[in-house]
Amino acid sequence: RVYELRGDLYIRESLFAKAVSDFGDAIQICDSRELFTKRGNAKQANGDIKGACEDWKNVLNVERTKYDTDESIKEETKEAIESLKQFGEA
Repeated sequence: RVYELRGDLYIRESLFAKAVSDFGDAIQICDSRELFTKRGNAKQANGDIKGACEDWKNVLNVERTKYDTDESIKEETKEAIESLKQFGEA
């Protein structure tokens, strides 16, 4: 959670490469749809559209847990799907 929070701070400060790194560290510990979306957004802001699209696609591949509902998955993937559509990848 610390890497994610620091990544969020880096985003607010427009330090996108550092945010990508921290979100990547967080994903190594525990991958989640939210982390892939955040890292994809940071990559996009840093000019790495291909890398961003890869992360947004990974959002769709995160395994379902017993706590996930169809509605929660729909909400968690919404931003990534819209971003993929924007860049012609969906």
